[in-house]
Amino acid sequence: MKNKPVRLLATIALVSLLSPQMNSAPMVSIGDSVNVFFDGSFRGSYETNVFADVNDQDDFIFVFSPGVSIEAGRNSNASFNIVFREDIIRYSTFDGQDTENFNVISSGIYRNDKLDLKANASFQQVSSNTAARNVNVSGLIIDRDLYNAGVEGEYDFSPKTYMEAGAAYRLEEYTNNPGGFSDQDSFSFPVNVLYRYSEKLSVGLGYRYKMTDVEPNIVSRGNTYTDNFGSLALRYNSVKWNGRVNLGVQNRDSDIGTNNTSFTVNSDFGYKFSPKTSLRAGIDRDFDSGGDGRSIEDTRLSFGGTWNYNQLLALGADVGYTYSDYSGTTALASREDDRYTSSFNVAYSPSTYVTLGAGYSFDYNDSSNPLDDYENHSFNLSARLRY
Repeated sequence: MKNKPVRLLATIALVSLLSPQMNSAPMVSIGDSVNVFFDGSFRGSYETNVFADVNDQDDFIFVFSPGVSIEAGRNSNASFNIVFREDIIRYSTFDGQDTENFNVISSGIYRNDKLDLKANASFQQVSSNTAARNVNVSGLIIDRDLYNAGVEGEYDFSPKTYMEAGAAYRLEEYTNNPGGFSDQDSFSFPVNVLYRYSEKLSVGLGYRYKMTDVEPNIVSRGNTYTDNFGSLALRYNSVKWNGRVNLGVQNRDSDIGTNNTSFTVNSDFGYKFSPKTSLRAGIDRDFDSGGDGRSIEDTRLSFGGTWNYNQLLALGADVGYTYSDYSGTTALASREDDRYTSSFNVAYSPSTYVTLGAGYSFDYNDSSNPLDDYENHSFNLSARLRY
């Protein structure tokens, strides 16, 4: 990678206000605006297909996650939060996959009369397999280091016109690479200029530039993808409804292989059905790159909801569908996947310090390459202590 950041990238922006947050008393308070919390959790799960492949090997997985959260500036224009967490992962049968992952996650916010600014930075070590983006190997859990940093803001030029703009950086490094995966980094710069047509509706034009640099692997020479996306931008916000849509045409230019021009949409919608019940949905069609470096065009539909029965009990559910079209290369054949996902979870908070949870998730991938078919059922129990 041309300019790899050091692991301190996650701490260069100690910015943030993570939400939602539990309203518990801090372990340590420093002055009037800085609070320090112990934030630890445990999660036990049974997975019917640990490696996300055609062999269907099951196991019990236990994750212990001690951590510390630091919050500051909650009652001022600027506030931040940073979390340090260690994930200690243990497998019952496949104990050769045991590992420890370190994470630093920060985000923050600044607001005044005309400017609304958010920023984030993180370093996360991830150990997981999924057919999505072709990140799976039979008999091996794939380890990756993920670096993310970004800023986004909204500025009012006048009571009727405003601008949304941002920048984002992502680096993905495979740390136990068997040879078929590509390290890759990407930069993106979106901007939208909007006009407040009414109190609820804003319309405008948007543009996003994105560059993805893919390193070579044993079957691929690497590549660089340059994306230019021009769109119509719509924003809607009312007491019950909210929505964000960017709809337009995107061109992907590849240093190696064919270029592609496609209809693209990024959208999300929310509906407050009642004070206790909220619904959400999304429709997306966009370019991505797979773990092996191939260009992917994803079409994604999602729908979910949350029901807060009372202050102690909450339920949530989500379903999703993704169609992925993988471009072929000289070494790798083209491929088409249909992926179906669903999940259900329940959270119970007997006190401000403790949250107990249980959940189920389903993940099924139907691929034109039979070796990439898989189905996984996951059952989990969890507990979180924040003090």
